[in-house]
Amino acid sequence: MDPNNEHDIFAQGDSATAVLEPETTEIENETIQDDIIEDTFNPPDMEEWSAKSTPVQKTNYSKVLVAYHNRSDRIVEKYRTLRTSLLAQNKSGRISYMVTSPQAGEGKTVTALNLAFTLAECRDKRTIVVDGDLRKKGISSLLKIKQSPGFSDLLEGTAQLDDIVQPTSCGNLFVIPAGSVSSDEASGLLTNPELAQLIEHLKREYDFLLFDTPPVNDVSDASILGQVLGDALMVVKMNATHQNSVEQAINLLKSVNVNI
Repeated sequence: MDPNNEHDIFAQGDSATAVLEPETTEIENETIQDDIIEDTFNPPDMEEWSAKSTPVQKTNYSKVLVAYHNRSDRIVEKYRTLRTSLLAQNKSGRISYMVTSPQAGEGKTVTALNLAFTLAECRDKRTIVVDGDLRKKGISSLLKIKQSPGFSDLLEGTAQLDDIVQPTSCGNLFVIPAGSVSSDEASGLLTNPELAQLIEHLKREYDFLLFDTPPVNDVSDASILGQVLGDALMVVKMNATHQNSVEQAINLLKSVNVNI
């Protein structure tokens, strides 16, 4: 990574929608999307891990999860800036967002997990990330954890919540993988009325909730989840995503009353 490379930052007002100028960095044949949002708020009062500290234990987590592997990296500071902005917009000190994108390949899952690791630096808060992308199931791949039982198994009624929540090497960060459902069953499961109950329970039990969802324009899953979650963080790759695609995604979410 070139530490002298400057970033152009484009933020859209006070909302959680940001038009981002990405930096793509190759790390041992893996690609990380550096998604940046302008910091216009003062940092919240929080106890953080030392930025120069090393992980507590050795893991097989993907190297694109720089907020875990190298907390002193300048890219991680950009995720902390995003964290600060989101917390400043939520005066209660609790946040719940779906993390999505207009189309595939824009870095939403990497962004969700790196943001989660920076949220976990608030050591007196509990963070959970749910893999709601039941088609791609990327979170288990990046964390090298078992894919099931998971979110879909709970909705199917074949698993309980205690069965699907997995710990991470950070004691206050937890994940729920996608589960074992096939792609063609995904949307049907999301109409389960227990979905809203699950999300409300997670909001009560955890201070920070992030829901990785499929791209908005590809399938209806993101809109279904958005109706329950209410707030969306949209990851957009500058100079790669067509403006019409971004507008379509925003309009789709707004049509189901999702705050962007």
